[in-house]
Amino acid sequence: MEIRPDIDGILKNLMKDYQLYAVGGCVRDYIMGRNIKDYDFTTDATPEDLKNIFSGYSTITAGENYGTIIVIINGECVEITTMRKDGSYYDGRHPQEVTYTSNIYDDLARRDFTMNAIAWDVHQHRFIDPYNGEEYCREELIKAVGNPDQRFREDALRMLRAIRFVGQLDFFVEEETLLAIHRNKELIHNVAPERIQDELCQILASPGRARALKYLEHTGVLFEIIPEFEDCQFDNVGEHHTKNVIDHIFTTVDNCRHDIILRLAALFHDIGKPSTASMDDDGNVRFYGHQKVSAQMTKDIMTRLKFSNMMIDKVTQLVEYHMALLNPMKKPGLRRLMEKVGKDNMIRLFQLRAADIMASKVTNMDWLKELQRMGDLYIEILKDKDPICGTDLAIDGYDLMRSFGGTSGKWVGEVKTHLLEIVLDDPTLNRPEILLEKAREFLNGRSFE
Repeated sequence: MEIRPDIDGILKNLMKDYQLYAVGGCVRDYIMGRNIKDYDFTTDATPEDLKNIFSGYSTITAGENYGTIIVIINGECVEITTMRKDGSYYDGRHPQEVTYTSNIYDDLARRDFTMNAIAWDVHQHRFIDPYNGEEYCREELIKAVGNPDQRFREDALRMLRAIRFVGQLDFFVEEETLLAIHRNKELIHNVAPERIQDELCQILASPGRARALKYLEHTGVLFEIIPEFEDCQFDNVGEHHTKNVIDHIFTTVDNCRHDIILRLAALFHDIGKPSTASMDDDGNVRFYGHQKVSAQMTKDIMTRLKFSNMMIDKVTQLVEYHMALLNPMKKPGLRRLMEKVGKDNMIRLFQLRAADIMASKVTNMDWLKELQRMGDLYIEILKDKDPICGTDLAIDGYDLMRSFGGTSGKWVGEVKTHLLEIVLDDPTLNRPEILLEKAREFLNGRSFE
């Protein structure tokens, strides 16, 4: 295995008196013939030793309690961790105690999957692979180190990590490991919502996201972290769909470009369908108002998983209005939709609608043509810089107060809302003299003192 020459040379020189092994993802990537993105090493040097060894370098010591020091070498973050044995895990996530060791086999025994339990001896130039990780890498299998039930009882997050690797590496989960995930799925409740959120987003960001989502479904882990999805195994086959709701959702996610806000919106866009299902007079299943129900459920789920308010707002907007482009619109309607969704989120709404259509029946291709027509109008609106929101008006609240002698109050907002409606219909009216005249007509002689 080749390590970047400048890093290799510095480490060999400074750590010639210590054991030093490359471990984890860099070894796995090398075996798989992939570009190595970053380097992780393990050593018998203690964190205190490491700080002394690299005293001339910038270091990050936030992980020192777990034996990890990050060293900045020629602009590269190099993580070096003291070899350790973990004690028993008290909460399904963290070991009660960490014991440093000088035995690389002890360190590899505590790792999650065989593909991550391979070490490259930097000094001796040889692999140490007690769990046949190289073989499982080449077979594209994710297999737990030792007893899979024990690995997941130690750290329940490993179940999500296994499924995330499915999406990132295009691997499969080995049968016993997969069965153990299903057996231990309830343990995921031991994991902090923020960690679940992070793994879920990495799954959605992965090239194999649709297959990883199916793993989440089949193991039952999905229903533990987002129980609202359990009802989405609802049969959606009918006039516009050939898949059940959850498969349609996964396909929609797969159709979306790499944008986590867009893919989260795709994940939740139809989650309210089961609770809104009804039968029309022709025997077709309808989901009237499911977009509003889905939006509220999205807000609840994302709040529970500790997403930021900004993310919640943007994703919820997309979910609530994901059906708005179903019917043909002209420019005034599109401008009003942009005002509700936001200029920066509108392109995502078009992309979500396209992904939704492509996850439906092929006969819906006419919808894509209509969507393209509206997309062309949307581009024209942007090029013409049409007013979309109150701040785009040619006058502001101070202009209104100066012109009509009033003080700040509710009336200012009412007038601006009225004026915005006018310019959304006809942007050419967005001129100060015209807007002040329209405001005068709206106020109809009202006085503000």
